[in-house]
Amino acid sequence: MKTQSTTKSAPVQASSTQLEIDPPTTLIERNSIVRISTLCSMIGISRSMAYERMKPQSRHYDARFPRRIKIGSRSVGWNLLEIIIYIKTLNRI
Repeated sequence: MKTQSTTKSAPVQASSTQLEIDPPTTLIERNSIVRISTLCSMIGISRSMAYERMKPQSRHYDARFPRRIKIGSRSVGWNLLEIIIYIKTLNRI
């Protein structure tokens, strides 16, 4: 008769220092800057509404909205990872 080994391997546990980000978010995407058109299409709002959500005096102001980053003398962008996190917070509410 053959005997089978009954040793079980311990499950591999993830390190507590690892970021919990969905697989599509690669290292490149974490540092990616996107422009207003991409921001608006990802969130599903118009360009004017995006700027209204950034303006503290507006009734549409949202303090959680991703902060813009100045990328040139007359251009701004938004961090892709911040946009993804913002979308996830919208889905939780």
